[in-house]
Amino acid sequence: MRVKLEVCQGPVTGQVLRLRQPDCVVLGRAADSPISFQRDNLVSRHHVLMQFCPPHCKLLDLRSKHGVEVNGVRFWGRRSGGSMPVEQAPGLFLRNGDTLKIGESTLIVSISKPTAAGNDVGEITGEHVFFQDPSPTSEMRAFLEATGSQGMSVFAQTPALAEPAPETPVEMNESFALPEAVEFDGYIIEKTLGQGTLGKVYRAVERDTGERVVIKTQHPRQLPDLVQIQRFQAWQDFVGHVRHPNLANVRRYGRQAHTFYTVYDYVDGLRFDHFLRSQGGQLPVDTALGIMLPILHGLAHAHAAQREPFRALVHNHLHPKHILLVARDDGSWHPVLCELGLSKAFEGIGLSDLTDSSQLVGAPEYWPREYVSHYRHLHPATDVFALAAIFYRAMTGEWIRRGFPEMRHRCRAQRREPTVADFFAVMVRTPATPIREHLAQLPRALARVFDRALLEPVVARSRRREVLARTRYPDAGAFRRALLEAVRQCVA
Repeated sequence: MRVKLEVCQGPVTGQVLRLRQPDCVVLGRAADSPISFQRDNLVSRHHVLMQFCPPHCKLLDLRSKHGVEVNGVRFWGRRSGGSMPVEQAPGLFLRNGDTLKIGESTLIVSISKPTAAGNDVGEITGEHVFFQDPSPTSEMRAFLEATGSQGMSVFAQTPALAEPAPETPVEMNESFALPEAVEFDGYIIEKTLGQGTLGKVYRAVERDTGERVVIKTQHPRQLPDLVQIQRFQAWQDFVGHVRHPNLANVRRYGRQAHTFYTVYDYVDGLRFDHFLRSQGGQLPVDTALGIMLPILHGLAHAHAAQREPFRALVHNHLHPKHILLVARDDGSWHPVLCELGLSKAFEGIGLSDLTDSSQLVGAPEYWPREYVSHYRHLHPATDVFALAAIFYRAMTGEWIRRGFPEMRHRCRAQRREPTVADFFAVMVRTPATPIREHLAQLPRALARVFDRALLEPVVARSRRREVLARTRYPDAGAFRRALLEAVRQCVA
């Protein structure tokens, strides 16, 4: 599926936004909006959030003053703007032909489905279709039968899923039934370790070696096309060649029926979030740095990896639960970072973690704003921010932004779970609090390193890499070197 958003009337007539892969964009007057509404005073700086993850195309409000009109019906907004009634649905599914009015601008939504050759086959009319894709072409079948390299699993051809969709506009509903436990060739499933909206995590034993492994699965809502499968395979091949003692290494990947999976080394360790909780939610600075620096060492190795067409291996979804602590004989910890590259791999088959509501519990507190505004174009500096945010909380016991607790309280009062739009509204209004405001005894040299790692410039997509690298630290290696130099200054 492809989405085109074209301004057909208003001050910015002629501007066009095209989305061909899962993406997330913020529309408004701010510099990071892909459509410039800077001359329209009826548009908020951060007006609406648009998420595209095939087959979904969604619109969410960012607490804009004037809201949005969808096919003549006004949604959201904090001002009445006359007699037009205001609907307050938490989010809307968009369909082909929808008309949006944002401020003084009118935009037309076009949703089309490409052929196997990559050309549009025409617009999708009527209802927005969920869980539907054409049967594989002969070219795709040949590819599915032939793919698989360097011991990796072969993708199997399977029929498509089909399910009708609700009419638009409607309140969003992410419910989706996961398949029952599946069998994986060459593995014996021991137990289910966890489950999200779109997949499960299993502990298993490899039949040939008897070694334990972890199998992470995702179940797409629609059968991926040839290009998506090629992208998935190329990325997983890249990830599989990046190996480091502080990284959980990828052993193989593949597809079983409709389920895509990645097999990792099994790490018998304590989750960092569980360890932090057992310590009362706060760690001494030396303990935190003793865990953080080895993780940065492994992440620096990933950031430095290159293999055409990829310039760096970025985690994209850092969270305390992705850090495992393995106990050494001397009582110290060996930290290991898990699920490196997994977010990007599953995005390649049409899955975006921004569409998984279970991912929104805890994770967005560690995101920089570009995780939402520049979702398709993340950078190693994004991982720098997230890791700094994780250990900021570990050392201070506080979130990096003061607005998160209030936002969660407001959502509880409204009897709903926070959406990514709720979190982004806090991000754009509340910069990271300087770390010494929560931890006054932290040496100033260390504080300067953390505060720089948490800077968030508002930048156009075309300049994101150079500005983020210059403002923050360009990658985990530079961040680690700065921390080590600050430690030396403190000891001297």
